[in-house]
Amino acid sequence: MLRKKIDPVVNPDSWERFRKFATILGKSARTALEEAMEEYMKNHADEARARLKRIPSIADK
Repeated sequence: MLRKKIDPVVNPDSWERFRKFATILGKSARTALEEAMEEYMKNHADEARARLKRIPSIADK
């Protein structure tokens, strides 16, 4: 499966839209982003653990 290369530079238009969305929620963009990252990590933790268990060198430790 080919993965799309992610540009490390944030598109200013996307950031501005996110900032406006966060303002609508009554939060700063930083707070909204931190909460979104925490929620993402919670939702994907089980999947990440399962992937790590499939790697023999890590599963044996």
